[in-house]
Amino acid sequence: MKKLLVMAVAALVATWGFAASDVANLDVGTSEVGLSGYVDFGTASGTATEINASYGYFIIDNVEVGANGGVQDVENTSRWRIGGFGEYNFFMDSPVVPYAGLSLAYASTDLEGVEDSDDAAEVGVYAGVKYFVIPDLSVFAQILGAWANEDVYRDDDKADDTDWRVTFGLRYYFDL
Repeated sequence: MKKLLVMAVAALVATWGFAASDVANLDVGTSEVGLSGYVDFGTASGTATEINASYGYFIIDNVEVGANGGVQDVENTSRWRIGGFGEYNFFMDSPVVPYAGLSLAYASTDLEGVEDSDDAAEVGVYAGVKYFVIPDLSVFAQILGAWANEDVYRDDDKADDTDWRVTFGLRYYFDL
């Protein structure tokens, strides 16, 4: 994980000079479509996949609300979730835009071999940074902490009600 983070930071620094001089308009009326996920062929439980998608709308300058959802499949865990989010972007007239947000979701999880796999309500807090490679497209990295009212996250061979993860992805901006 440390190697991946170091490589991501190195790539951002190396391309700083090629970054978009004019970033997307994060003003009221702008829409954002996001996609993130991963495929890991070498986990102890087999191949792991996850894909997440989101759609957001800026209701006021730098403030976005929207819907998101995702699916995850590992040999012994399958889960889907759907929910909403609110996000504030700290726009600095730069290709790098830090942000923070809150998400609420409904999730259904099946943890094979763990009793009481269940559906749950989730609350998540996250913070990250968007890097605009062209004016309407950014790559992002964020850290997310999620809490559920049931034990729906796998932690080794047991279920837990909290989860921390790092997410990478793309976001595209457009006006309707």
